[in-house]
Formats: sequence, C-alpha cells, structure tokens
Amino acid sequence: MHTKFAQGLSLVGALLSAPVLAGGGHHHGEGHMQVALDGAVLDVNLVLPKADFGTIDPRGRQLLAAPSGQCVARAIQMLDTDLGDGHADITLAQTYDCAAPTSLSSIELSVFAWAPSLQEIELTYLSARHQVSQTVSDEQPAVLLGD
Repeated sequence: MHTKFAQGLSLVGALLSAPVLAGGGHHHGEGHMQVALDGAVLDVNLVLPKADFGTIDPRGRQLLAAPSGQCVARAIQMLDTDLGDGHADITLAQTYDCAAPTSLSSIELSVFAWAPSLQEIELTYLSARHQVSQTVSDEQPAVLLGD
C-alpha cells in the first residue's frame, strides 16, 4: 500500500468511525460506508444500526456492484457492536478483486435491495487519484467515482 494512500485511508476511517462510536452516527435508516481502491483491491466497510439489518443473512450477498472495474466480491465479514441503551451497530466488510481497476468509474449500492429499512448512506470513496463524499439513497444508489 502506498504510504500517502494508507495515511489517507487511516484518516478517512478515523473520521467516519468517530461519530459512529460516539453514538452520534447511530440513526435508524442511515448507514456510513467507506470504499477504498488500492491497486486492484476495492475494500468496502458499512456500519448501520442493527435494527436496520434485522435478521438478514449477508452470506452470498454484495454491498455494491462495480461492473466498470470488473470487480468480483469476496464473502462479507460481519461484526456486531453493542452501543448500550439497547442499541447496536452492525459492521459489514467486503473486499472486491477488480480485473480493470483503472476503468472503475462508478459503483451502485446493492445493499438497499436486501436491507429495505435502510434509506440513506453517507459514503466516502478514496483512491490514489480521487476522493468522493456524498449521501446515497435507496432512490439514487449510483455513485460516480471519477476514476
């Protein structure tokens, strides 16, 4: 991993997870997603309230689609975090192997299709060439990346 890229990714991770861990980011119907492209690997992390996840089994599912980069998803990893006061977050992590990473120009969030109570995601994308930060909704799940 390139040093500047790694530092940027660490900073993005710290910035996005701080409000979630402090309780300020836990709002039902909303999630926080970090997407990072490093070489041919696309890493995706999504934090959402457990209530929005419910009893959904993420096995065999994808958080997003990235056909322009010819990206193929690996299995989803899941972590459950108790926030106290009856609240909990779920963190979903998924890695994609991209055959054409330099052609990656957009992604479409698939998670809205299988987590129907999820309405909005604050997304941050970081690559060696671009940074994107935007709110993505179930009505507009596509994101232009600029890569």
